[in-house]
Amino acid sequence: MVRQFITLFNREIKGLHEAAYLLAFFAFLSQLLALVRDKLLAYTFGANHILDIYYASFRIPDLIFVTIASVVSASVLVPFLTERHEKDEDKGKRFIDDVFSLFFLAMVVVSVIIFAIAPMIIPIVLPGFAHDPMLPELISATQLLLLSPFFLGISNFLSSITQMHRRFLVYAISPLLYNIGIIIGITLLYPLFGLQGLVGGVVVGAMLHAC
Repeated sequence: MVRQFITLFNREIKGLHEAAYLLAFFAFLSQLLALVRDKLLAYTFGANHILDIYYASFRIPDLIFVTIASVVSASVLVPFLTERHEKDEDKGKRFIDDVFSLFFLAMVVVSVIIFAIAPMIIPIVLPGFAHDPMLPELISATQLLLLSPFFLGISNFLSSITQMHRRFLVYAISPLLYNIGIIIGITLLYPLFGLQGLVGGVVVGAMLHAC
């Protein structure tokens, strides 16, 4: 059974219509889970200030994701990977290794720097929270969320490779897993660890997204 499960995930999808239906189906499921996620957030926190801190903590990590991690997104990488793989498979593999190494190095360097200077830049980037009594929690949440663009970037990179080989199932279920991680954070981790648990659910979702 395990072997059949692995085979299903690694199956190459050659038909354009089959791939489109698969992606559309899982996109629909992902939207349903996103709706559940948002309802849970609204039910759990309502107009609570913690929710403002939670959303604000995404600002810098999301900026990092857009500027660095999105470079290894499928829409950017797949054409280059396919072209090099078709011309020379060995050169294609080296190109993949080089891109991943560059991405990994850039993410580590940027994340370490932002982690260190977060207490100084957050009041500047988010001036509305500069004198907020929960500013220390916002800083800690932002620092923890720096793991999110790292894992999502890895997921983007791996998705580019799987799409190049026309294996769309893993790519299709990734957003589902991301939302599941956030829901785990809301329902299980927040009652135990507070805001850090809520943000930790996002990191768990990003890790599942990359798996």
